[in-house]
Amino acid sequence: MNYFLIAFGAFFLIFSLLISIIIRMENKFSAGLKFFLLFLPLPLLFFLAGWYRFPYQEIIGILLISATVITGIIILFPSKTNKFQNRSIPFNRIDERDTMFSRKDMFPDTKHFREYYVKNPEKKAKDDLFRELPGLLKPGTIYYNRLAFAAANASFITIERLHSLVMGNITNEAEPVNKKQITRFIKTWAKKLGILDVGITELKEYHLYSVGGRNERYGMEVINPHKFAIALTVEMDYAMMSTSPAAPTVT
Repeated sequence: MNYFLIAFGAFFLIFSLLISIIIRMENKFSAGLKFFLLFLPLPLLFFLAGWYRFPYQEIIGILLISATVITGIIILFPSKTNKFQNRSIPFNRIDERDTMFSRKDMFPDTKHFREYYVKNPEKKAKDDLFRELPGLLKPGTIYYNRLAFAAANASFITIERLHSLVMGNITNEAEPVNKKQITRFIKTWAKKLGILDVGITELKEYHLYSVGGRNERYGMEVINPHKFAIALTVEMDYAMMSTSPAAPTVT
């Protein structure tokens, strides 16, 4: 009996159980069970190799451990190469008036409606089809739920009301700051507010629309007034998102 191989098997068995439990805590029972069942052959292989005596047991055990460790290093430790470094930089910027969010807000017999479809007549037939439908969060949709859709609509209204406050007033007094210190402060503050991940990047022209297509910026050239931008992510509730396309998805 090779206790070293058995110990390795016990370690991987406990490891697989812990990972499965963590996945289950994220309300992903099926994914946790699949991970455990797929990972289970590895500790069993170590148990069998350590329990029975057979020729070249030590050599096979070393090869088995080496293969497992090397595979783990390859999977768990990221390489230093940037997988995005070969991505091409966009040459063209997108006109916001061409997006679905802008086109859905246009109404027949308005100036913006007439001007847009005179320039883009090929899009009118398809756009008229979705205008015949009830629309987002409206009665008559397949999964309409009065309470859930009212709650979601309240969130959209709140965001719209806050839009005019986003830019704020710019002070005329510039104050020198330490880059590392201000970056650390912004990231810490963001996570305190509930942000999952946050990063700061240089803001390029191709990150922005070329021409505005909604509200007061409609038809106006978009000029980049900032040097940096803050990118952030917020975790969605897995249980609610899994109900898609039912009402809880948007609440």
